[in-house]
Amino acid sequence: MKAAPPRPAAIGLGWRAVRWIAGCLGAALLVTLTAGPAPAQEGLLGALENPHPLRAAETSSPRATLRSFIRDFNESVQDWRGGKPLPGVLQSMRRAAETLDISELPTFRREATLAIRMALLKEILDRVELPAYEEIPGDEAVADGAITHWILPNTKITIVRIEDGPLAGQFLFSKETVANLSAYFELAKDLPYKKGATVGIYDELRYSPGGWLPRNFVD
Repeated sequence: MKAAPPRPAAIGLGWRAVRWIAGCLGAALLVTLTAGPAPAQEGLLGALENPHPLRAAETSSPRATLRSFIRDFNESVQDWRGGKPLPGVLQSMRRAAETLDISELPTFRREATLAIRMALLKEILDRVELPAYEEIPGDEAVADGAITHWILPNTKITIVRIEDGPLAGQFLFSKETVANLSAYFELAKDLPYKKGATVGIYDELRYSPGGWLPRNFVD
């Protein structure tokens, strides 16, 4: 009997997780996861309650982008862990991904890479101190024309305004930030989680092929 070919492995993910991510994100991201929020996040999330299913990520300002990523990534994780229908999980995951500049991610296994990068970003945001809602530049500051980028205080995480192309005018986590998230996580991983963190999401994606997946999908 011929031996079965080896399972694909990418970025430390179990093969089932790779297949899930590739299928989900591949369908949702070609155009472009949890407890209640931590106190520092409550203001960020308040304006995004009851989202419309078809809305895009809000990227009109650094405030909107940070808020949209946290809120939508949290929702996606919560729905996935709770076994909710896949379409709803995909909606919020797609919106979270829309806040990142992925223009320089390699096309090979891009979906799995992107999922890992989002998990790394959330792990960092769940540990570092976030500014008060009103201290993050919003639409008013953008309208004044003085805001082209914003750096999360005491970090190198940067949200920048895209200057050209189909995403011109949007504020996204910069391509440099996306490229360096693994290094940033190594510096931040020993910091304690804040209240409401998405605990263990990075390791869960890397090592757990089953706990995240619906039982009938694994079968």
